[in-house]
Amino acid sequence: MEFAPASSAGEADRIFKHVMAAVLAGQLSPGTVLPSEAEMAETFLVDRGAIRHTLNRLLRTGLVVERDGGRCVVAQWHAVVGIDTLAELLGSGVVPPRRLFADLFVMRRSIAADAARLCAERASDADRCAITAAAAQFPDPPDDVTSAMAANMAFWTLILERCGNVAYRMVMNTVVTSYKAMGLDVLADAAMCAEFAEPAAYRSIAAAIAAGAGEDAHRLTRELLGKSIDRLTAGLEE
Repeated sequence: MEFAPASSAGEADRIFKHVMAAVLAGQLSPGTVLPSEAEMAETFLVDRGAIRHTLNRLLRTGLVVERDGGRCVVAQWHAVVGIDTLAELLGSGVVPPRRLFADLFVMRRSIAADAARLCAERASDADRCAITAAAAQFPDPPDDVTSAMAANMAFWTLILERCGNVAYRMVMNTVVTSYKAMGLDVLADAAMCAEFAEPAAYRSIAAAIAAGAGEDAHRLTRELLGKSIDRLTAGLEE
């Protein structure tokens, strides 16, 4: 991959985002040796201090490792980096590659579907009423992206809170943080508008939970959240 010169403003942050995006997209594959500090400074037209700061930051994320001699090498990062690190990376303003974006949505669907099933099996009557009320708040048709996103977040947050699985809630906290870091407008445009077009589906999920029909709640959730995944994966090579 060729590096482009960086501007004088925010050099280290710009270079960090540039290299990070290249690693996440696979343009810099595991095992690739990064240029030396001197070479990168010359390429980006910055001093070596900015490059050193960038490399140290990349080392802390786990995306690169340091070899003997001080050269940085792209790591097998998917084998060692956790979702908390991914949230931090996305928080820097880099939109992930489409495949990684889609993988996040697949994880979201898996957790949400099982959480809906657990709610149907475990939730109290008060919880079921609250979920039904949250589904009824979803605009039909959606007024705008902001209101639709707010209703979506409120609905799934309630299900995750009431399903009784704390680990699911913790993981989804990180996922939501990642989404917000990317920008909810980006998120809606890339995928979630497909879900917003189906307000009746939220009410069907809530009805299944209220009726104690766990398998129906699981199936309906997978169907609804699968619409975003289909949108994201359209055109991707298998």
